[in-house]
Formats: sequence, structure tokens, C-alpha cells
Amino acid sequence: MEPTYTKTGLTEGSHCSVCGEVFVAQEVVPVLESPSAEIDAILPGTWDLWSIYDPAESINLNGISDSGFKIIIKKGGTGAFIGTQFTYPATWTFDRIEDGIFIYSFIMDVDGSDSKSDLAYYDDTLFLALGTGILGFKKI
Repeated sequence: MEPTYTKTGLTEGSHCSVCGEVFVAQEVVPVLESPSAEIDAILPGTWDLWSIYDPAESINLNGISDSGFKIIIKKGGTGAFIGTQFTYPATWTFDRIEDGIFIYSFIMDVDGSDSKSDLAYYDDTLFLALGTGILGFKKI
């Protein structure tokens, strides 16, 4: 069993299937070292909306300007999601890596209630899953 960023793993080991005698004992493999500190050095700053993809509407707009949507990320896991007429305080925590994409929990305080979304960092872009669509942000 392979280790993850939150759980230990085990080596394969072997034993007799008849009597149960252990030939090679399983050993605990420590959790993977989180790359979040290295990513935390990259993410803090202001990110400006750059693309929108909404599969329900078949919309994929790149190079958007004057959208008014921004994400501000500060060290220590705090920040904000900012629109033209709102600012939602937010917190974010590193969750996992999937296929080289760094995934974070991004929780916005929307009018007193939490709204959790996935925030992904890949290829110098932040992707925020919001509703049926995905917003892409580039650092400014």
C-alpha cells in the first residue's frame, strides 16, 4: 500500500498462505512530505480572472479583461474571492496532488455561510471550480 500525504503506507511483505508464517514482514512507509510549503511560496499574491469554462453553456472564454473577479491569497491560508460587487473572505488548505495538479480546499465565507470549492494549481494557473464552471486565474 502506497503512502499518501496524510496516511502511511506498507511494504508488500510475504507469508505462508497455509500456516501464516511470515517470511518477510511488512514495514510502515512514512507519509509523503507535503510540497505545500514550496507551493505556499508561489501562491500568495493577487490572481486575475483569465478564462471561464462552463460545460453547461459550452462557453470557453480566454483572455478576459476587466472582469472584476480576483483571488487574493495570503501566506498562512487566508485570502479573499473578489467580484465586482462583493468580497468573500476565504481560507485554503493543501489537500492532495492528482496527476501533477496541486489541489486545495478553498472555503469562502459567503454571507455568513461557508461555500467549499476545489482550487487547483497547475501550469502557473489557479483553477476554481464554481457551480458548473471553472474559472482560471493568472497571477498579476
